[in-house]
Amino acid sequence: MKSKSLKLTVTITVFCCMLISLFAFYDIAAENSYGKHIILSVSTSVKADKAALVPENMTDGDLTTNWSTGKTEVQITFDLGAEKNVDYIAVAWANGAARRYGFDLLCSSDGKDFSLLLSGESSGTTNDLEIYEFPMQTARYLKLIGKGNNQNSWTNIFEVETGILYPSAISQRPERTIRILVGSSDAYIDNTKTKIDPENHNVKPVITDGRTMVPLRFIAESFGAKVGYDDATAGITVTLADKTVAMTVGSSCYKINGATSELDVPPRIQEDRTLIPIRAVAEAFDKKVFWDDRGLILISDKESSFDPSTDEALINEYINGFTVYERVALDNRTSLFGYFGTSPESPDGSKIVYVAYDEDPGKKSKTSGELYICNADLTNHVKIRDIYNAGWHNGVSAIWLDNNTIAYNDRADGDSVPSTYIINTNGELLYDPIEGVVGHGEIYDRTLPLLVDIIHYPNGSKLGPNGVYTFKDGVITQIIDMERDIKPLSNIFNDAVNAKNWTLTHAQMNRSGTHLAIRITTTTNTNYLITFKTDGTDIKNFGTNPLHWQWYDDDTFFGVHQAKIGGRPGNGMVEHWDGDADFIAQLGGKGNHVSMSYDREYIATDNIYQSNPVVVWLYKKGSAKPLATLMTEPAGTVWSMSVHVNPSFSRDGKKVYFNKPVGNKVQAYCADISRFIDK
Repeated sequence: MKSKSLKLTVTITVFCCMLISLFAFYDIAAENSYGKHIILSVSTSVKADKAALVPENMTDGDLTTNWSTGKTEVQITFDLGAEKNVDYIAVAWANGAARRYGFDLLCSSDGKDFSLLLSGESSGTTNDLEIYEFPMQTARYLKLIGKGNNQNSWTNIFEVETGILYPSAISQRPERTIRILVGSSDAYIDNTKTKIDPENHNVKPVITDGRTMVPLRFIAESFGAKVGYDDATAGITVTLADKTVAMTVGSSCYKINGATSELDVPPRIQEDRTLIPIRAVAEAFDKKVFWDDRGLILISDKESSFDPSTDEALINEYINGFTVYERVALDNRTSLFGYFGTSPESPDGSKIVYVAYDEDPGKKSKTSGELYICNADLTNHVKIRDIYNAGWHNGVSAIWLDNNTIAYNDRADGDSVPSTYIINTNGELLYDPIEGVVGHGEIYDRTLPLLVDIIHYPNGSKLGPNGVYTFKDGVITQIIDMERDIKPLSNIFNDAVNAKNWTLTHAQMNRSGTHLAIRITTTTNTNYLITFKTDGTDIKNFGTNPLHWQWYDDDTFFGVHQAKIGGRPGNGMVEHWDGDADFIAQLGGKGNHVSMSYDREYIATDNIYQSNPVVVWLYKKGSAKPLATLMTEPAGTVWSMSVHVNPSFSRDGKKVYFNKPVGNKVQAYCADISRFIDK
């Protein structure tokens, strides 16, 4: 058996005359004298994939034996034999130096009613035991729920320990940093993620009358203080070391060891918990507070300095740690949403559509799969159609026409060209397949743009000549015939004589359904963005095509450009232009596939092609500084298989959907951004 000695690994970060952020993962390499408890038994909700991998391998003190399963949400319960005080769990993960394992930890006294202690992720930096701290609890049972890792769905554990890390006095603890975010129920104690109130996830920091209010009990107890509350008087007492603080809900006066002071705003009750102004934490408990204008709050034992020019990346990393995102798909297969800026949600926001693949991205340019819908809360996943030939670029380009109707592209078994299928939410085909490629973006009055070009239909389409069409309620209307309408416009387009051989992509209708816009690529490889009315008239050349773009409103566009537009050099930033390609405003920072919330207040975009890692940023309109980074992941097969991340917003603007690289897979995910926008 390996020897085990405690090793503390810390990172110290400097902040502006306000705080030192001291955060730590702890590595244990063997027996320790810090109050380790004996685990009498361990049970799991599923069997390991090999008979020799018994659950007891996790508690035998041997870092060469393990237990593992590829099933998700596996539950592992550890029995201490009797109620004991615990304030940490230590886990040695398989290949823990390269993989980040997700997990929840719960505790119980009776083995029936469990309370959440923390939701965590391993550091991905050590194969040894790694400690995750939490406020002292009295429990007999600890339950660890494995959620796989950043490379696959497996939970693979070599060893688990628990006990009391600091058994005697608070003075034994290192200086501590608490991280919280306005609008979030999550918190970090040093580098361990937990809940501010495991019993009530509505308890969170808020801004009231211009003042930031924070949960008193969580912060006080995290620093080792004792909190008392008198229901009769609404009086609060907090004792920490040799200091006693007395407050009263609704009163601005408070006392520190009997000396009276006054707060800007009084303590208040919200969600049956006491909130106090952040200033009181600094003054009453001798803590140092850092506050970022995006809502990040750091509370520390020690004062230091902060240099925004050098520490901005760390602050962003702290904020990003509060992002909550979930895999949308039912299982661990590769799954994708459609085009960027095209919400996978039904117009009423109640359903989500996605495609799940039978194979992971590899050498095949296309593979089979299934089309699914589920509820917006990610329940009730239902397969509605078999998919015969799904590409990797934009999935099957699924798009909602109304709350009960979906359009998507597929190549039926044996077909050499794609068709558009119009189905209901039961998967029933409503019309004959149409030999045209679907557009994206907004759908106005159930009217779907369709494209026919030489790339998709080299021998022609049954729909008609190369050009732009619309579909509505079974009626197909030709809008643009490339030969008839574009070829004569040699004064507008170079190489117009070959218009029928141009490639057409990204057909989008404006918000009122009066105009369409498409990207055209000429035989000389020149890209244009052109617009025209839905009766085929008023054809305009916007100019050299932006990298990616969408309608901002009925008359203007937003997007990212790298080429010259309207006399301005490309800069890769998210911008707003009028219909003549004249600059209106900068909307956000750098981007690629770009989407805006329906109220046009927020922007989601990924980074440029071939970037590694792959990133999704959230911007507040008008700011080049990201409000949050919603994803940072190794590229995996994203670029090699031309998979697009394709961010889009939920209908209420509180979620961002995107295709997330997960090892060699790509999976449909959503991020809850309400904590970043509900300030």
